[in-house]
Amino acid sequence: MKVVIIGAGAGGIVTSHVIKKIRPDADITVIGKEKSIFIRCSSPYVLAGIDSLGKCKKPESMITGTGARLIHDEALSVDVKSRTVRTKKESFRYDHLVFRPGECLYDKNS
Repeated sequence: MKVVIIGAGAGGIVTSHVIKKIRPDADITVIGKEKSIFIRCSSPYVLAGIDSLGKCKKPESMITGTGARLIHDEALSVDVKSRTVRTKKESFRYDHLVFRPGECLYDKNS
């Protein structure tokens, strides 16, 4: 079973762990466009000065430690007929596709 998860934040991490627990044989690819794994739900604590930005960054092993593959790239399109996700660099076939892109801080002045 091939699973592609779009989103390498908290949601993508938890989803990959749950799938691996239920189906240890699953071939999981997690696609995240950031160069680091950043847990965005911690952002309010950083903005309030309660926590540091460094504590919001997590090691890649949070995903790869289960045997899942982490791809640092941006998902550009999904072809549901061919069951393929295309990124800037390559394409990934899937049996199951999960969207967990997370939230993004919005700056109304940008």
